[in-house]
Amino acid sequence: MSSIIALLTDFKTQDPFIGVMKGVIYGINPVVRIVDLAHDLPSFDIRHAAFILKISYKYFPKGTIFCCVVDPGVGTTRRGVAIKTRNYFFVGPDNGCLSMAALDDGIIVAVELKNREFMLPEISTTFHGRDIFAPVSAYISRGVPITMFGPVVDSSTLVRVGIAPPKITEDTYEAEVITSDSFGNIFLNIPTEMFKEPIGAEVIVKTKETKKEAKVGYTFGDVPPGELVIIRRTSHGYLELAANMASAKDILNVKSGDLVIIKRKKL
Repeated sequence: MSSIIALLTDFKTQDPFIGVMKGVIYGINPVVRIVDLAHDLPSFDIRHAAFILKISYKYFPKGTIFCCVVDPGVGTTRRGVAIKTRNYFFVGPDNGCLSMAALDDGIIVAVELKNREFMLPEISTTFHGRDIFAPVSAYISRGVPITMFGPVVDSSTLVRVGIAPPKITEDTYEAEVITSDSFGNIFLNIPTEMFKEPIGAEVIVKTKETKKEAKVGYTFGDVPPGELVIIRRTSHGYLELAANMASAKDILNVKSGDLVIIKRKKL
């Protein structure tokens, strides 16, 4: 049995959807603890959700159930799944939002959610978070074996979203924007161990529309306010392009999937 269900959604806090999901969960398991991992995610952005889940899940106690509802395909033929990994459970749509975290922890078994006994009596076509994923998560927290929820599926058939590797030469890094956070800090697809520029180095950052200078640093305050800094020792393992008390995303005018070129500044 798990005492924690962590919710990750693109639902907005001004709407009732998050609260209703919690109500369903508490109706099935009144003693479970619910953690709001993140809400208000970019609408329909499956890769953003997958990335946030991947960089967050391992900080929770073993046995935590992660219920992810970023589900632009709700009501279509896309599957609902529950996944048991080495240390956790993941519940949500089979659209890739669970894939990075589940694969990272190691999938033991995955099932398609088919058993109506563990869903609400009426299943809507637009709110599977309430009618399917919340109740399944609650029943898992009560100790119901994952295989009770439906047939086992081949984990290789689960939909996956990934992060492409960067292109790196002697003095140039061609990176892709994975996503950004609410502060405008940009997460790049460069694992920090692959970035070889030393602390204090000055680089040129080029995008389709801009060309700016940046400094490699430990933290935001290593550059003056408004200036760009490349943080190489991040909290999540990927290179971060930020600005001190400003939005790097706005300065560079980039979005998820855009190309960012980092080039060593010639002396």
